[in-house]
Amino acid sequence: MLSDAWLGDSAGIFALGRVVNWQESADDAPADPVDANYVINCNDSAPGPNAEQLRAEVRRLLREAPLFGPHTAGALLSCVSWQPRRTPLADPVAAVANPLLVIGTVNDAATPYVGAVALTRVLGNARLLTWEGNNHTALAFSNCVAEHVARYLIEVVLPPDGARCPA
Repeated sequence: MLSDAWLGDSAGIFALGRVVNWQESADDAPADPVDANYVINCNDSAPGPNAEQLRAEVRRLLREAPLFGPHTAGALLSCVSWQPRRTPLADPVAAVANPLLVIGTVNDAATPYVGAVALTRVLGNARLLTWEGNNHTALAFSNCVAEHVARYLIEVVLPPDGARCPA
């Protein structure tokens, strides 16, 4: 795709942009994760900060994170108009015969590592595999993670407790 763009054909980059921006899905199915994320994110917890606290946090984000702050600030404001009574989901439970494998990426800005740690603890019947990387998700970026996942899926063998894969 990048080679094609370098040679003057930008079709691949534009197609990727449409998928990444949720204008279409990779398999041509209708793609609309924005509404789903809105419902999930706004319903996952009790109502957040009041308007004054939000304004202060938005100012802080814009000042301290000029690159991502504006996007994050908008996300903070998205749940303000959500219904006052929310219905947070109960903690998940791993009622399965085999333990689950949870993969956490140490420097994933979209799904923070602390979430993987918490999910592993809440599930109870789970083991955390840590990837020391910087990407969102680990499987496609780490042979170490891919090997542990393949072994888990094929042989139902978990990595050792406390296993970490280098970036």
